[in-house]
Amino acid sequence: MAQQPEVTGRSYPAGVPCWVDTEQPDVEAAMLFYGGIFGWEFEDTAPSGGTGRYVIATLDGQDAGAITGAGTDAATWNTYVSVDEADAAARHLLSVGATLKSAPADAGSGGVQAVLADPEGAELRIWQARERLGAQAVNLPGGWNFSDLYTTDNEAAVAFYTTAFGWQFDNLDFGIMIRRP
Repeated sequence: MAQQPEVTGRSYPAGVPCWVDTEQPDVEAAMLFYGGIFGWEFEDTAPSGGTGRYVIATLDGQDAGAITGAGTDAATWNTYVSVDEADAAARHLLSVGATLKSAPADAGSGGVQAVLADPEGAELRIWQARERLGAQAVNLPGGWNFSDLYTTDNEAAVAFYTTAFGWQFDNLDFGIMIRRP
């Protein structure tokens, strides 16, 4: 995928979680719910005539996350990790044990995304930014603050994500803090 010119705003170095979205069986109900509790406003960004919806949530005019229609009845949250180049990142992740679920593909003018699973099966997504740099409304009321990684094998997760993204892990006794130096 070709690189696009630089744009201003909060950007994320490679390996840093940069975006969240939620897949919902009822997008309208989710918009009412999250708009009510977080104060989000919405912009429908899916191309007209398409079969799905992708609604960008904003907080005070800044991107906060998104809501999309799900293929199932279960609601899920997805975290995207910033990469410099999606094709190269997907190849790297595959070489260290990830499974490809959806190859890198253009997500309109916003960027390039891919869906993978770590060796334990936890889904992760990568994002090569173009016009959409990632969440801009972060670490404030109504904005995204962090994501959790649930795994049944902490040692395997540490080994994979250290190699995959250079993440470091700190045991805080009540949980493990993941950071990207």
